[in-house]
Amino acid sequence: VQAPSRIPGKAAADPAADYNLLFGMLALEMEFVTRDQLVAAMHAWMLNKSQTLADILVCQQAISDRRR
Repeated sequence: VQAPSRIPGKAAADPAADYNLLFGMLALEMEFVTRDQLVAAMHAWMLNKSQTLADILVCQQAISDRRR
């Protein structure tokens, strides 16, 4: 019996979303951003995924372009 290639009801993995979430978690862990800054940026990113989370954090002045 072969396992199904996809779990029913689960969306396929999105590498761009994975990258953005990893970036956000690392920025928080390294204390580059506060929890509130990350939540605000993630909210903006969820509404408009044409920008990366990093770009949004820079636009919101949560991190510098250099730190990104």
